[in-house]
Amino acid sequence: MAWPFLSSPTPNHRAEHTHSGSNQRPTFEVADILRAHLPDSLHEHSHPLHVHKVLSAIQNCRTAALGGHIDYCTDCGTLYNSYNSCRDRHCPK
Repeated sequence: MAWPFLSSPTPNHRAEHTHSGSNQRPTFEVADILRAHLPDSLHEHSHPLHVHKVLSAIQNCRTAALGGHIDYCTDCGTLYNSYNSCRDRHCPK
């Protein structure tokens, strides 16, 4: 017995491009706010080491600091950079 939900999609069934310009990013993300204010906060307040590690991970998430790779769209041939996630469980991404 074949399970229909396990079969591969037909060639005519394609998802829309996720790298198109139609998707707008929010004005500010948590990482943007941390980049702007974390250095001052570290000088003014004492954070436990585990909190500092989480905040630093979120601040560097999906940036060149964590490395990345080049993705290729097989539909349109576009190459684009994809940066690696911090993979921290507290990260909102």
